Formats: sequence, structure tokens, C-alpha cells
Amino acid sequence: MAERVNMSTPANLPDAPPAAAAPIPAPQRRRFSLMRDDNVLGLAWIHGEFHAAVYRRQDTVDTWTSPTSVTTIDDLSVALDGALQALKFGGTDVFLILEHERFQHQPEQAPAFSETATRGFLKAHVSRIEQERGPVLWVSQKTQSQRNEASVLLHLLDARFYAQLNGLMLARRLELTRIVPLVVPLHAMIDAMPDAREQPVMLAAPAGRMTIVVAGRAGQPLLFTRSILAPWNTAAERLAVEFNRSLLYAKQQFSEPIERLRLLGQADEVMLGEVRARCSTAQDVATLPVSPFDWMLTVARLPARHRVNLVAGYLSYKQRQRFLRRVLVATCTLALVLSALEVVLRVQSGSQERERLQALAEAEPVMRAEQQRLAERNLTAAEHAALIAEAEAARIPPVPSRFLAFLAGVLPAEMRLTSFSVKPHEDHVPGWFVRLEGVARGEQDATQEMLAELERRLAQSPFRAVFGPRGRATVVIPADELDALPRVRFTLEGGLLEN
Repeated sequence: MAERVNMSTPANLPDAPPAAAAPIPAPQRRRFSLMRDDNVLGLAWIHGEFHAAVYRRQDTVDTWTSPTSVTTIDDLSVALDGALQALKFGGTDVFLILEHERFQHQPEQAPAFSETATRGFLKAHVSRIEQERGPVLWVSQKTQSQRNEASVLLHLLDARFYAQLNGLMLARRLELTRIVPLVVPLHAMIDAMPDAREQPVMLAAPAGRMTIVVAGRAGQPLLFTRSILAPWNTAAERLAVEFNRSLLYAKQQFSEPIERLRLLGQADEVMLGEVRARCSTAQDVATLPVSPFDWMLTVARLPARHRVNLVAGYLSYKQRQRFLRRVLVATCTLALVLSALEVVLRVQSGSQERERLQALAEAEPVMRAEQQRLAERNLTAAEHAALIAEAEAARIPPVPSRFLAFLAGVLPAEMRLTSFSVKPHEDHVPGWFVRLEGVARGEQDATQEMLAELERRLAQSPFRAVFGPRGRATVVIPADELDALPRVRFTLEGGLLEN
């Protein structure tokens, strides 16, 4: 089952004091990544014991154990230099299994009605701890609970102590990407036991001057974990009593009778006898030849983003801060470049504008002469336009010619004009005066009818001709030998309303 993790991200960790060590190269800044290289350095610092191993693609390459006890940062600096020299490690990725007095593990109960409430409770609890002890790095590991509350195991590491560890690694161009407690590989070993799914199992492992006890089922959170202040194989009677208490605690709190007890490491006959004698509920007691290098190999094979990693959240926070700083620097650099570019463009534009103004100043006489020429041309054109308008206004409309053309189309074939006169009325009276004289062949009555029809058609025409008295046939010329019909002279006088 996945384990809930909450990481603190202190903004400012205290600087690590210098560690006593042999001369080493100057620190070098690196880019952090949760992805591991092919070569990984595994370290196990467990209550005075120090072990190191190199892993390549999750396989062990070489191992090394410190011949002396390692209890302080100065001791760790010397042991780390010895491990790097012996293992000839040239990579950067490092993980650490840590069990130390500055690394504490506290069982806690939190509200379980929502994950948000659980996280908020744990953050508030850690804040109270930081008010008393100072900044800490923390991560929570879920454990089983028979109550309506969430049960977690809170791992707390002093931030100043982490700063010393991190400074020690950076001074040797190493990246400490994972810090896990010993509970993590022990829990992974329970998950790897095929027979631990049906029945719970309890593991006991030596941890320097301490002994670690964990209990649980495969594929589920741990039931509980304990740290017993008793060394392995030198306090067999006390360890047997504590193992029995742990078995009774599991039965009382979780109703889980644990019948199998596995001792990880070398256990002599005296210790086995004491354990079998005092742990009556554990019917299956056996030893497993497990060493710290097996724990380290288990951690090396865990996913790179394992949830119980004390520094994962802090390193992610640092990575985000570094990314934001880079974005800020890039933004400022881009702004400076754009500002400089704008200044350059302004200078170039000003230079081009000055050149253009100078060219205009040099061409000013030519342009002024052209302006004068164009002004004179415009004046002449304006005079011509005024003259044309005046002529157009004074010109008599072409009514006579258009009326004559229309009259030619409606005049009967028996008639012909001898006189045609169309002129405007005097004294600016609108309209035109028209006088028509002509000759028609036929009798006088027939001529009068043709004149009446002609007047009607001219009145209905666009010219709207209006004649006074009816057309007069004044003179009748008798027929002669050449023409059998007589000829009649007629006169029409009137006006045209078209202007």
C-alpha cells in the first residue's frame, strides 16, 4: 500500500560547520535530479556503524566497512574519504540509510476524515516541534490503526544536522538525493516475503548499539516499529523480553497474533534459546543471514521517487526555487537586451531622421520652385474652370434644335414647314415662344383637323406645347394642273413650357 508523505521545506537551513577531513577539491554546484545515474553510492550510518557500497544498475559492484566507530560528523568525513578512495567512486548520486540520535521517529495519531485534515494536522504538529527545537526536515509513513484516526510514523531530522551532511557531500561533489530510515528496507523485506501476506511477521535487526523491531504484513502498512536500546548478542535476555512485549502489544492492539519472528543477522545459540524461551507466542523463530549491505541493496532497488525519502520534498523545493531564479534571471536579461535594442533602434532612427531632414533641407529650393509652379498652374486652372462655368451658365439651352427634331418626327406627310421660330420669352419669363408656318395639301377642313392633331401631340410631348387660337388656315391655293389637291397655308403660335 502506498504511504502518505509530507515533506517540510525550510527556506533557510543553517550553514554546515567545516568538517575535519583531508584536503578535497572545492565544492561544485550541480543540477539536482531524482533520476539516478548508472553508478550510485550507497551509505549506511547506523548508530556508530558506517558501511558503503557502489551499485551499478541495482547490482552491487564493491563494498566497504569502516574499521572504526563513526559517531560524529568529523568521524563521518574521515570514513567517507576512506570509502571514496577504497571504492574509487566517480559518480555523484548518493543515498543514505540513517539511524542517529538526531534522527527521531515518533508515532502520531491524526484526523482521518480527509487527507487534507491529516496533512494539516501533521504540519501544525511539526510547526510546534520547530518552535521548541528549531527547523526540521520531516516525512510521514503510514501505519495501521484500529481506531478512527490516521496512524503515522513521523520521521524528524534536525535541519542543522542535515545541513552538515549536505555540506559534507557537496564538498566532495556528491549529491545526497535520498535519506531513508532503517524501517524502509525492513518494510521492503516484509513485502518481499511471499508467506507474509497471510500471516504477519516480526523482524528484529541489529542497528549498532540499538535493535530495530518492525511488524506487519506484505503489501500493507506496518503494524508498528520499535527501537530498543540494547546491542545485538550482548543483551540477549533483555532483547528476548522486549521481543515478547512486542508480540503481546501486537496481539492486544491489533488482534494480530504473530507466530513468526525473524532475527536478521548473526544470532548465537544463547540468544536463540532466550528468545524461544521467553517468546511463547512465536512458534516459528529463525535467523536470516542479512547484513547492512542487503539493506542498502534493497534501498538501491527501490523506485527513485520512493515516498519515504526525507529530502525529496526539500530537494524539489530547491529545484523549484532554482528554476524560478533562472526564469527571473532570464527575464531580467531579456528585458535588458530589449532595452538595449530599443536604445540602439532609437539611435538609428534618430540618425536616419536627421539624414532625412538634411536631405529635405538641401532639396528645399527645388521643392519651393515646384510649389510655386504648381500654385500658378492651379490658379490658371481655376480661372479656366470659372470661365467654363460662366459660359455654361450663359448658354441657351438647346430647346429649339431638340423641338425641331421632335417636330420632324410627328409632322404629317401632307404638311411641310416654310418658317420655324423658337425663342425665349422676353423679360426673363420662363418658357419659349414658338411660331410655325407651313403649307398643307388638301381641303381646308382636313388641314384644320391635321393641325388639331398636331397641337394635341405637341401638347402631350415633353415640350408641353401650348398654342393660343386654333391653327389658322389663312390662304387656300387652288389645285393646278400638276397637283390635283389644293394647298392651304397655316400658322401656329404658342409657347413651350420646357425651360
